[in-house]
Order: sequence, then structure tokens, then C-alpha cells
Amino acid sequence: MGIAAAGDVTAALTTTGLALAYGAFVWVVVRPMLARLGPRAGQVSTDVVGFAMLLLVGSASISEWIGVHALLGSFLIGAAMPRQSGLTTTLIERMEDVITVLLLPLFMAYSGLRTQIGLLGTVEDWLMCGLIILVASLGKFGGTALVARWAGVSGRDSVALGILMNTRGLMELVVLNAGLDIGIITDRLFAMMVVMALFTTWVTSPLLRWVYPSAPAASPPQTAPQAPTGLVLCVSDLGGVPSLVQLAAAWRAGAEGTAGEVHALHLRPTDRPADYLRSAEGEDQVLEAVREAAERRGLPVQLLSVPSGNPAEDIVRVAAEVRAGAVTLGIHRSSLGWDNFGGVTGHVLRECEAEVRVLVDRGLGELRRVGIVGEPGPALEAARACAARLARGAGAELVDGASEGVDLVVTPWTPGSAAPADGQSWLIVRARSAL
Repeated sequence: MGIAAAGDVTAALTTTGLALAYGAFVWVVVRPMLARLGPRAGQVSTDVVGFAMLLLVGSASISEWIGVHALLGSFLIGAAMPRQSGLTTTLIERMEDVITVLLLPLFMAYSGLRTQIGLLGTVEDWLMCGLIILVASLGKFGGTALVARWAGVSGRDSVALGILMNTRGLMELVVLNAGLDIGIITDRLFAMMVVMALFTTWVTSPLLRWVYPSAPAASPPQTAPQAPTGLVLCVSDLGGVPSLVQLAAAWRAGAEGTAGEVHALHLRPTDRPADYLRSAEGEDQVLEAVREAAERRGLPVQLLSVPSGNPAEDIVRVAAEVRAGAVTLGIHRSSLGWDNFGGVTGHVLRECEAEVRVLVDRGLGELRRVGIVGEPGPALEAARACAARLARGAGAELVDGASEGVDLVVTPWTPGSAAPADGQSWLIVRARSAL
């Protein structure tokens, strides 16, 4: 970009030198400053966010003044931001909705309006477009597959890596628009490049399905499988860890026969960058807290950390994969009616084949008395069996009702039931027979 915008060789060298010098300045001076600012930010103030925005705009202006595109300056500041810090996470959290809901669609529409497919009006133009696709694919697909194979990756996996690398994302369109703005590429070449980007991205899924075809259905086992006995414990934050681990320990200790394994499941959201960064920052703390709480209670536990774009479906899937007999989730509402269960909790209650238990935690302490509440019927019997096992494992007294002094009230999940009383922790049980 600098060479294209310069008038002669001397100016081009000057522009290139200034760009390299500015890049070095950002990396050597600005990056350490941001790294020191990040951990101190904590709850990042508006002033800090404003400073970061000023830094971003200022860097883009400097790179534009140097003679290269503003894209370079903004990219440098983004690359210099400290990873997994309060500053970076807060900036993404405050900006991502505006970017993804407003700016990104506008940019895509803007790029589409600039793409004049009608300029490709001859056979020669489309042959040139095909040649561009071929060269682009040889560069990314071929380069990745060959290097992966050279590094010892299997042939099929090398091809799959090449296919994945051959996709073109948002940055491709950003660079193409910048090139069109300063006249490096023509409108016709811009249209060919956009077609190449769309085609190589669209063809990724069909090619991957061809390289990795669906596995044939497994033949049914010759012997009947054993009934699921394990427990999946869904942990999302530090506050709910002690109560959930206590219930898991009591459940396992109260088993009559095979107890089954306990899997502590921590899901890392992937649909929003800010949520993913925050979960990455807290992941080690949550899993470490589960491990420590389990060790204190002598509970053997398998720790599972799973990237998740759909937590509700992933909980159901993991429960099926580990053959869990029960799933325990925690919620923190002050009051609710059973008909109000929605979101992740509602989906798991409706879809999971294992028994589902929802803990309404209101400061659950050590289990000394466990109460049973509910209308007579099969659902109540399932809840009673769960309560009896918890009481047996914790050495607690099992009573009917939710009188004062009951630490945990166990009740079946029946739509229309009354909301839990304030101040008591409730465990809502949905039996397999309710499906």
C-alpha cells in the first residue's frame, strides 16, 4: 500500500521505513503499557475504555498519515492488546454487539454493492476467475496440506487441514476493499477476488464431508447394556461449586451397589467472544475449585471442559456419551414457578434421557435434614428415592414436608407446582418416567 501510494522509489522507501518504525514502536512501547494496564483494570472504567478508543483512532490516523491504510494502525493496536485481561474482555464485551449487529452487516452490504459481477461478461473473464480460484487454493490448501504432511500428520488429516485453511473470512474482504480504495486492484479484479473468497468458503463443508464421511451406524451390542449409573455435575461459576459438589458426594456415598462416576462439566461458550474470553479466564478457577472441594469430601471426579455454542444441547449430549443416570444443574433465582423453566434448564428438563435435578441454591449448608414435598404418584416416588439416597450418603434425617430446620427440600418436577419458599434450598427432580 505504501509503495502504491508513493510517487517514486524514494518516497516508497520512506513510507515503508516509517511504517516499519511505527510498528516497532507499537510493539516495543505501546504493547508493554497495555499489558501493565490490563491486570490493573479489573472493573474497567469508562475512562480506560475511552483511552483505548482514542489509542485505536490515533493509531489508525498515524498509519494513514504515514501513507499506508488506516487498517494497519488499527490492526497493530488490536494485536498489541493483552490476551486474557480485563481490559481486552471488557472492550470486546462493550463493542461486540454494535460491531456484529450493525457495523458488520453494513460492511458486508457495502462490499456486496461494490462487487460488480456484471463486469465478468466474457468467457475469458470467467476463465481468469477460475484461474484465481485455482492459484488461491494451491497457495492455502496446498501449502497447508504439504507442510502438515511433512510434519507427520496423516494424509487425510493433512487434506482436512488444507480445506479448513482454504476458507476466506472477513479479513479477506477488508483487504480487498482497501486495495480497491487506493487503486491497487480494478473493479473487475475486485469482483473476481470476491467470487474466489465466496467459492472457497462455500465449498469447505462439502469437501470436509467428502474427506470425513459419516460413520456407519454401529451394530447393536450382543448383550444388553448396563443401566446408566453416573452423574454429570454442571458447574458454571465458583459460587455454585460447594453445594453441587456436596450433593454429588452425598449421592455417590448413598449408593446401594454401583455408584457410578461423577463428571464435573464446565462449558465454555463460543458464540460471543466476550463470553468465551471470560470463561477462559475463569475456567481454571472453576475446575480447580471443583477439584479441591471434591478432594475435601473424598469424591473421585472426572473434570470435563467443553467448548460450547449451544450449552443446553451439549449437556444432553455429554450426559448420553458418558452414560449418566442423572444430571444436576444449579440455578440462582429468588422465586419461580415450575412453568417458568426455560433456556438451558428447560431444554435439559425436556430432552435429557437421564434423571434431571435442578438445585435452587439459597445458601445450602451441610445436609442435616432432607425434606420431601409433592403430590402422591410416580414422580414423587422418584424424588423420594433421590432424597433417601442423598440423606443416606450425608448421614442426614429424611422427613416429610418443608418445615423449619430442613436444609434441602426435594420435590418432583410437576408443572403448576408452587414456587419454593424463600430462604430454603430446593432440589427439583425430573424422573425418567416424566419423558
